[in-house]
Amino acid sequence: MIRKAVMTDCQAIHQLIRSSFQIYKHDPVTASALHETRLSIALRLSQKEEAFVCMKENRIVGCVFFRHDEKTCSFFRLSVDPSYQGQGISKLLLKSVEKEALHRQCLELTCETREVNIPFYCKQGYQEVSFNNHSSLYVFKKALNMSKKTWQCA
Repeated sequence: MIRKAVMTDCQAIHQLIRSSFQIYKHDPVTASALHETRLSIALRLSQKEEAFVCMKENRIVGCVFFRHDEKTCSFFRLSVDPSYQGQGISKLLLKSVEKEALHRQCLELTCETREVNIPFYCKQGYQEVSFNNHSSLYVFKKALNMSKKTWQCA
């Protein structure tokens, strides 16, 4: 089940992010997600950011944060508990963000990701648009065709 995150989810989200981003702990560019705290997550949720969580067996096993401006929705911290990976949870979370962006009349979705995740985003219809030298992450986007209410690559 996918639902919007609430403040009481902060501890579980923090643990989830830590466990799912642990694989990047020794990368040359450390994942900024590993610096998240319960407080930073609470601040995100209390300001301009929202999140969806995936519930299984009465616990949070996936999450994604997002924010939007007038026409663009950006998402980040897409996380799935390592023991639940490979079950389509990331796809479900992305679809939830896509539906929300469509509802808010956004024209595109954007994210930054590591090279290892490029095949996943390409399969979801995203296209690489640039490389962020500062973060060492690839920038991807997916355009929204509002007239057909379907997602298509730009």
